[in-house]
Amino acid sequence: KVTNVRVERLQDITTMDIQKEGIDILGLTQNLIYQKWEILWDSTAKDGYKQEDNPYVFVYEFERIHDV
Repeated sequence: KVTNVRVERLQDITTMDIQKEGIDILGLTQNLIYQKWEILWDSTAKDGYKQEDNPYVFVYEFERIHDV
């Protein structure tokens, strides 16, 4: 279930949001966390949408619904 949608610049991502994207941040410095995120993002992004381009992105927040 989608609980929130917002628009933000890619480089405004927080470390908490990076962790929600699946990157293990435990024991990493903030600099390393953002480096890992940039590598992940750029591995799937098309030209013009890379980390350095700082595009606007839609951020979808959701909660998992479990079948009873």
